[in-house]
Amino acid sequence: MADLADRPAAQDHAPGVLPHAPPYPASWLDHLFDWIRKAPAPVWMTYAGLWALLFLLFSGLGWLAQADSQGHFLLIAVDGSLFVVYYVSLMHYLDTTAGRALQEFRPLLQVDGNEFAHLHYQLTTLPAWPALLAGAVGVLITLAGLPLIPKDTVLGGILRHPITQTIYAIANAVFCTFVYHTVRQLRFVTRLHGTLTQVNLFRRSPLYAFSRLTMRIGFGWILGLSLALGPRLAGFLRPQDLFLLWAPFLPLAALFFVLPLTGIHRLLAREKTRLQEDIEQRIEAVIARIHGHQDADSLGDLGGLKTLLDSLMVEREMVAKLPTWPWQPGTLAGFTSALLIPLAVWLLQQLITNWLPGR
Repeated sequence: MADLADRPAAQDHAPGVLPHAPPYPASWLDHLFDWIRKAPAPVWMTYAGLWALLFLLFSGLGWLAQADSQGHFLLIAVDGSLFVVYYVSLMHYLDTTAGRALQEFRPLLQVDGNEFAHLHYQLTTLPAWPALLAGAVGVLITLAGLPLIPKDTVLGGILRHPITQTIYAIANAVFCTFVYHTVRQLRFVTRLHGTLTQVNLFRRSPLYAFSRLTMRIGFGWILGLSLALGPRLAGFLRPQDLFLLWAPFLPLAALFFVLPLTGIHRLLAREKTRLQEDIEQRIEAVIARIHGHQDADSLGDLGGLKTLLDSLMVEREMVAKLPTWPWQPGTLAGFTSALLIPLAVWLLQQLITNWLPGR
């Protein structure tokens, strides 16, 4: 992909429609997304139905096991089914966002229709075997955490129950697939940005394309953390526990948002410096001409030189205000505010819990 900028344009194909065989087989998730897109119901309704199905499955297994007389399995079923559907639907949404971003970015890529279709496929489709491997890592993490759960408590016994562990294994498998999805997509964006060698500060719209994707990936992580502060954990988290859970995720969310955009930022900053240096040289030249007229006691042309100098000063001020980060104004403030969502969710849960009868 390093030579994308050197390739001529040719016949186009619809985004994501490969004229030939795909470069690798699609993952089970992508087959699921295709099925959901083709379903007669709206996408949101299909995911709501998937959540209801998983909830009934998980809670039904807990009821059949008759291992919980206090309703803990019900909360675990709510948590687990919501967790799975959230991350599956988030990956579906991010793939759609990525495809649209690539289409907006296309004017900067000198690629033909075949090459663009392959780029779209690679950006929005996980390879089958690596996706399965990522899910297997999630299952192994669940098994590795089993010895850490205490055996001599009621809650520990419920958490160690095979049905609970099965729910957690499924949830962790989906989450680890999401981690792989995130890393792969952000690396691809970084590589795409790396194909650019020059930018136009006055035509920044295509450069903003992938900031919407990286911002939504960051938002997805933040909302996922808020989801982790669900019913199962609401009554157990102390402030120090919240910090330990909160602290690692928020820097990651910010990193996912900003890091893939640093290459474009450097190009924009370099172009801005070039423009500013050019303006300063022109200002210096005009001032030298003014001094020349002054030394020669020839003041007849100073009016035109003053107009030229004034226009250069306006241009210098305008260029100084041009942004070098590839996102719309207000995006960073909105993202920073979103970092507080998990804290707000936890505080709201504490208020509700403290006002419940019997507290």
